[in-house]
Amino acid sequence: KSRDDAKDMLTQLQGRKHQVFTAFAIKNKREMISYCQVVVTDVTFILLSAEQIEQYLDTDEYQDKAGGYAIQGYAGVYVSDIKGSYTNVVGLPLAEVYLALKTFSAIS
Repeated sequence: KSRDDAKDMLTQLQGRKHQVFTAFAIKNKREMISYCQVVVTDVTFILLSAEQIEQYLDTDEYQDKAGGYAIQGYAGVYVSDIKGSYTNVVGLPLAEVYLALKTFSAIS
């Protein structure tokens, strides 16, 4: 919602592992079948100083970002480890959606 909210979020995330969840659903009305999946990615941040957090916030990149950061932007340097789908953290788990669509197309 605000710079202060992003600061609080980054302060909580720094030096720790957190999880990013994205759910998606595919529905075929003609065949009356659907598929839902939740993709989970573990992201670990390095320890950040108050100065580093302020410098990041000065970029305004945090605006409109879940978690107050954009892994594909400046905040990417703060990520020490990622387990799972990188594109899930960006916003849409592309490989998982692609594979689901491929499988779903074969079914319908």
